[in-house]
Amino acid sequence: MTYAVLGAPVPVEQLAQDMRNRRVTGTGQPLPASLLDSNPPEPVDAQEKTAYKAAAVRTYLIDAATRRSTVTYGELFDAFDLNRLTIAHVLSAVGHVCLENEEPILTALVVLKETGRCSTGMEREFGVDEDEERLRVFAHWAGGAKDGGSQRGQDWTDDELRASVEAYREMQQLDARGASLVKAHYYRRLAERFGRPEGAFERRMQNISAMLEARGLPWLRGLKPQANTGANREARLAHFLNDLVTELSLPIQIAEELDEASGVVEGAKRQITVNAYERDPTAKPRCVKRWGTTCVVCGFNFSAMYGSLGDGFIHVHHLKPIHTIGQAYILDPENDLRPVCPNCHAMLHRQKTTLSIEELRGLLKLTFAQAFPATPAERIETLE
Repeated sequence: MTYAVLGAPVPVEQLAQDMRNRRVTGTGQPLPASLLDSNPPEPVDAQEKTAYKAAAVRTYLIDAATRRSTVTYGELFDAFDLNRLTIAHVLSAVGHVCLENEEPILTALVVLKETGRCSTGMEREFGVDEDEERLRVFAHWAGGAKDGGSQRGQDWTDDELRASVEAYREMQQLDARGASLVKAHYYRRLAERFGRPEGAFERRMQNISAMLEARGLPWLRGLKPQANTGANREARLAHFLNDLVTELSLPIQIAEELDEASGVVEGAKRQITVNAYERDPTAKPRCVKRWGTTCVVCGFNFSAMYGSLGDGFIHVHHLKPIHTIGQAYILDPENDLRPVCPNCHAMLHRQKTTLSIEELRGLLKLTFAQAFPATPAERIETLE
């Protein structure tokens, strides 16, 4: 065995050249104890072996981060005697050490040779965008802070967190009305405004979904809850979520239904008592998703009449009269609710006994389709 005491650190990629440039001569002295102890036996226990290799891989990735370089899975296979089964456990352990140290996730540097991208496992487990996280890793370690110190990647500002919550709230309101929306448009606008990748804002909104789910509140479809927000960032994000949490927690009356016997006095304030089953903000959207926004009695559609102003607007009607529903009743929005226009809704409740949809439909003199021709040009002509 030959070793040399070097006067200064040598980058890994320059070791071969450094060896060629140096003349190495034996000293006749015994090896330093530090070299003799530097390669302790590898543990036999599976968990201990994972921790042992994770520590080595972490050091390897930190070195790559200081050089702003990525590492392929194949390189890790060769360097640490890993395979497709063991590498997942090792990288997971490395990532969780980063979380404990409040560091960016180092495993964002591990990519497939063919694509230069991380596997889906990293984003799925840690809920981060790989491009953004890789930039944070480089920013954290490129200055040589190898002790997990205070040097950090650029964190999210209050403006970014506030804007993410506002965009999420707007999309949730549109979804509740049954209006069409394209989430990617929101990510793009936020990315252009703040200079982060679009995927970063999608992940942040998945964090919002996770925080709403933890509070027992409905979250926006298509933004599956993803935790790992980070303790400091989650506390700040929770502050901006207060209004949304309050809004979603308030009792609501799904169909704007009031019994005429409730004693409404003109010009006076009135108190509406809402039963517990009416607190679910997802009930109306679920009804609309199942039945649409066209009145099931007369065929009236607000969007067809008013254009974009009317998109998604409709009342929903309880097939079971409210006064017959007890506290133990569990609402089934798809089967217990139907979309109706305000006119038909009022007629359903006009008499002391609520009419059924079939009964009111039988009383109709004219349907919406009969009253207004199908084409926009004919409709305008009719209105004029």
